Amino acid sequence: MRQIFCTACGSALAPGAAFCGSCGTAVDAGGGAGAAADASASAPAPAPATEVAASAPEIPAPPPAPEAYAPPPAPPEAYSPTPAPAYAPPPQPAYAAPPAAAASAPPARLAADPAHEQLVRAYVGPNADHYLAKWRQIAAAGKPNSWNWAAFLLNAFWLAYRKMWQPALGTIGAIFALQLLGLFAPSLGLLISGLELGICAWIGWRGNALYLNQAERALAQSATAAPDPNGRIAWLQAQGGVDMPKAVGLAIAVALLWVLLIFVIAQQMGLGRRYGSSYYGSSSYGSSTSSAAPLSEDWITDEYLEGSQWAPNCYGAGAYIRFNPNKTFTSSVGSGSWTQFGGVLTLSYSGGQPSETMTLHKQGPNQFTFTEANRTGTFNRCPT
Repeated sequence: MRQIFCTACGSALAPGAAFCGSCGTAVDAGGGAGAAADASASAPAPAPATEVAASAPEIPAPPPAPEAYAPPPAPPEAYSPTPAPAYAPPPQPAYAAPPAAAASAPPARLAADPAHEQLVRAYVGPNADHYLAKWRQIAAAGKPNSWNWAAFLLNAFWLAYRKMWQPALGTIGAIFALQLLGLFAPSLGLLISGLELGICAWIGWRGNALYLNQAERALAQSATAAPDPNGRIAWLQAQGGVDMPKAVGLAIAVALLWVLLIFVIAQQMGLGRRYGSSYYGSSSYGSSTSSAAPLSEDWITDEYLEGSQWAPNCYGAGAYIRFNPNKTFTSSVGSGSWTQFGGVLTLSYSGGQPSETMTLHKQGPNQFTFTEANRTGTFNRCPT
């Protein structure tokens, strides 16, 4: 029997096999279509194809291998827009309180840095130990103020003595303004005195802190003005310390200015009285005579009016007024009480009539003119 070999891999095929047992190649029905070889060279010639086909049964071709399973494609997803991220405000930095002013309390190095203390002593000059102790107490207590008796009692002049000229001049201006107000409004005397005392108390309470602030500013300026250590000390000594001559000179100047101002105001306004007494030496309710000479012949004073009868025409009927020493008057239209201050006469009637206020202008020893609203006139002293 003829041996048939696989044309693909050369393996011997089993008789009647439809596929190669080694590689699975289908065997041609014609016996390999010339792909098979004889087992030996002496093997008989192969039978005709018709004979093989007649003798071997036809083997059907194997069914095709099933295709690998592929799942159906997923349906396309519906479009959904990407959601916008929610708005988040940027984080705010944590609040930090501003640092306290450097001048509100002395620096810690005041007690720990000998070089710095030497500079402070150079600036303060006399009584440096006292102020260093005060400033250290302020630093230990954490409060910027402490009491200073010299500042309270001398106020502006203590400030000038310690070369704090701006606070000194400001204090003098405030007290000067209050004193002027007292001249024009004596009824406010108690309030004005309280305000002046308050100014003095404020300087006594803030004096040490004010001086410390000035010392620290001077030390900061000295670093630029004189970088050399020795030159810096000399600069601080010149800028700081005390100035007694200028403080005394300021006190004298203020006193002279105050006296001059009172004199000018009195001369212009004819201030014949203040605090219930007359500049002529008699009281408001005194007699009409006085041994003291008037300060100005043009002034209207109580003594000028008291005990006399005045009228536009002393020898005819008409208006008249008589000023009595006890501050009462009688006139052609009524009677009552009278007051006079700086040439301003006020007549208060006792019969319910409205008061009259007029401004008097002295024209001579026996004559004055008056102005009342839109009315003017002249009164003459009548013989009694």
